[in-house]
Amino acid sequence: MEILVSNLQDKIKLSRKWVKDIASRILKKAGADGELSIVLVDNRYIRRLNRKYRHKDRVTDVLSFPLVKRGQATFSKKAGYKKRGRSYFSDTSSLLGDVVISVERARAQAKEYGHSLNEEIFILIRHGILHLLGYTHRQMENIPV
Repeated sequence: MEILVSNLQDKIKLSRKWVKDIASRILKKAGADGELSIVLVDNRYIRRLNRKYRHKDRVTDVLSFPLVKRGQATFSKKAGYKKRGRSYFSDTSSLLGDVVISVERARAQAKEYGHSLNEEIFILIRHGILHLLGYTHRQMENIPV
């Protein structure tokens, strides 16, 4: 399992090690093994991404960019992603994709919902990773990760 954490914002301090540890625990609890990156950004950066890739000109809290399109592959812990019955990747580790989180937006939401920034970041990491694993919003409600 390889997790790369990049912090491209300087407004709010967050430990990259803590973010990596949280992501690792979420993947393990989901029964998944794979490589992913988590990118911590500010509102301006995530708004640009949201506009470019989702055609929504507004700030959002988290974006997920899976490397395998939904419906083209299924996740298998034993063999990684599989496509048409054969292994999509050569080993048990899969390239899952990227999760981008606006730390500014997370701070505002934490205040709005009455919990800590760390709790909100945890929620957003979980949300982003579950999207990379192919879960929809409806399915996420029933996942005990």
